[in-house]
Amino acid sequence: MGLGCLGGAVGEETEEEPGAVRVVAGGERDGGARTPGGVTGLPPQADGDARDVGVLVTEGGFVEDRAQRGGHFVDDTGPDLLVVRPVRTHLRLVGEAAYEHAGRGEDDGEVVPRAVLHQGAPDCDRIPPMSPFTLPTHPLRIATAQTPVAPGDIPANVATAARLIRAAADGGARVVVLAEKFLSGYEPELIRAEPERCAVNGLGDPRLGPVVDACRERGVVAVVGAAVYDGGELFVSALVVDGGGVRARYDKQTLFKAERAVYRPGTVGLSLDVDGWRLGIGVCYDSGFPEHARAAALDGCHAYVVGALFGVGGGYHESRVWFPARALDNTVYAVLANHVGRTGEWETCGSSAVWGPDGRVVAEAGSDGEAVVFADLDPDALRAAREAEPMLRDLWEQREAAVMPRRAVRIG
Repeated sequence: MGLGCLGGAVGEETEEEPGAVRVVAGGERDGGARTPGGVTGLPPQADGDARDVGVLVTEGGFVEDRAQRGGHFVDDTGPDLLVVRPVRTHLRLVGEAAYEHAGRGEDDGEVVPRAVLHQGAPDCDRIPPMSPFTLPTHPLRIATAQTPVAPGDIPANVATAARLIRAAADGGARVVVLAEKFLSGYEPELIRAEPERCAVNGLGDPRLGPVVDACRERGVVAVVGAAVYDGGELFVSALVVDGGGVRARYDKQTLFKAERAVYRPGTVGLSLDVDGWRLGIGVCYDSGFPEHARAAALDGCHAYVVGALFGVGGGYHESRVWFPARALDNTVYAVLANHVGRTGEWETCGSSAVWGPDGRVVAEAGSDGEAVVFADLDPDALRAAREAEPMLRDLWEQREAAVMPRRAVRIG
């Protein structure tokens, strides 16, 4: 199941918002009029393929979340007004600099939607935006697992994933996280050459059965990294699996270097609700961009959950800068599941870990060998961190002034 089913269609007119405009290919209005100031609310898509986005672009270029009534500066739009009616999927603004640097977002002010899924509800159940200050009521035990994987061998890696899921459940975990492209290994050339064999079928793949069975037997939610082959395109994805099957799919939005020649970038963020905890999903290089985790935090996420590949050398240093920063900047837990051993051309550094909302390490695996590491996500720790470090609340309360135009002055 792809994330496409998480987005609802938007008609040209709705009872809730008369005059709502359907956005079609290339950010145009239905009928061909360009959206004001070149602001693109959606990725290019087929004409007439409406998508639920939930954003108001007002005079002066502010994007307003219709549920939260917040504004962020995007672009000078002039007097035009574009309204797209939100249903239940909603948007967050992601800084254009990150996406330009990542090879995406050719139009300044690109807006990236987020989909939200309740675990335990029917497939594609969406939930409204949540305040960043709504806290869970009970702890959640999460596990991050690492072990070597077999190159391109999905059945073997599925069996390994199922074994790790059971081990995590034996330790009391409700959620378990596995590394980026865990089910195939980090093997871009092998995956490109044999996508049917080495990537998961995006329309449904019976080879995932043992993972689904393990989740169903133990009552666990698994976030599993996979290359996905869907509609003739390849994606670097995180599959959200429980006893009902693949419940959601997040496609990596910020592709790394050579990945861009093999994979398509994702266009929709994902927030997952498990037992009252909202988890923002990312994949590897996403975590290097503060805007990605910030979008999750402003969407009410309590933890930022990432499967990744960090290699020996600079990778360990990067992970130990990025993840504590994502945690402290947003006062959320940050969870990393890394590869261990060799995969593809990479010698990886393991050290899967969980950081608390104060940016300090809560639990950490070693740099080599199989490990399952547990952490109890604690609502009291979240509350204490947000009282001590009020950046997220201050940003929320001052959001209309948080992103403003800049002047450049030359001296000399």
